[in-house]
Amino acid sequence: MYLPPAVFRRRRYGVRFSLARAQDGVSASPAPADYLRVRYAPSLPDPDGPALWERVVGQSDPPAFHGLYGVDGGFRLKVRCQGSGSFVFKGDELLIAWEPGGTGPAYYLFGLGLALWLETRGVPCLHANALAAGDHGFGLVGDSKTGKTTLTLALLQRGVSLVSDDLLTLAERGGRFWARPGLPQMRIWPDTITDLLPTAEVQGLERVHPRLEKRWVPTEPIFPGAFARTAKAVRTLYLLERDTSGDLHEVVLETVPPSEALLKLLTYSVIGGAATALGVEVQRLGRLARVAATVRVRRLRYPDGLEWLPEVCEAIAADLQARSIRTSCSAVPVPYR
Repeated sequence: MYLPPAVFRRRRYGVRFSLARAQDGVSASPAPADYLRVRYAPSLPDPDGPALWERVVGQSDPPAFHGLYGVDGGFRLKVRCQGSGSFVFKGDELLIAWEPGGTGPAYYLFGLGLALWLETRGVPCLHANALAAGDHGFGLVGDSKTGKTTLTLALLQRGVSLVSDDLLTLAERGGRFWARPGLPQMRIWPDTITDLLPTAEVQGLERVHPRLEKRWVPTEPIFPGAFARTAKAVRTLYLLERDTSGDLHEVVLETVPPSEALLKLLTYSVIGGAATALGVEVQRLGRLARVAATVRVRRLRYPDGLEWLPEVCEAIAADLQARSIRTSCSAVPVPYR
């Protein structure tokens, strides 16, 4: 199974992907930080020795498995889930060996796979949605079920642009950290589509997993012009806390001090404990400490319920305005500029 052609048309998360030609040899020169040559193989033998790091999750039989293994000049990520296969990264080379059937490799590459490689290149990656109001970027950071997708859709309807879905890269340049555009699509549950995108035909949207109801939703034509095609300087990170207890009856924004912000950023790191296996734990800690010191981190607490979305959007708009960011979160969609 292969990556979709759209991956190769422009940079994704700041990385230029190209298909390696059959006559190309393995690159002996230092690998550029933003370039990957992709090869495919029908299969690979099982890794030698135990995994350097592994993650086993879920109640399926067998449970979902991600394992990280060392190889000469790089590392291998083995996946056994709704889709199964391996990614082997060596310098600027990416070898993909994926089993037919099930979910294709793109779903796993543009998550843990690419995050592992980017972290070795000094780019921290967070579980977050990246958005932009004009030229100023911000992130919605949180676990599953905290409302990242629902809030993102509500903001897109109010003129904000999508930079990336579920993977926020923080490339350091010029004293700032930059979110770089991913793919112009989002992974959304059907009930959220029905609630917020009533004109979208759920049945016509591709499933993320063959056994999962979540769908791929392209930004076009639903939100014309709402995909940011250039990197955005991240000014604010919002840590989402959706209250389901019924005790909270207002939207609350609080500044998170740098020491606590650093702990939160480590919690929401995509690669988690794999940093130790990759040998980048110290470097990652230093970079995230700089993020916590230079990017404003805000805790956003809000009650559960779609009826609260307008007020949450208004709170974000006012907060961004306080940072001299011109944006609009009115009920009327604003054309992308």
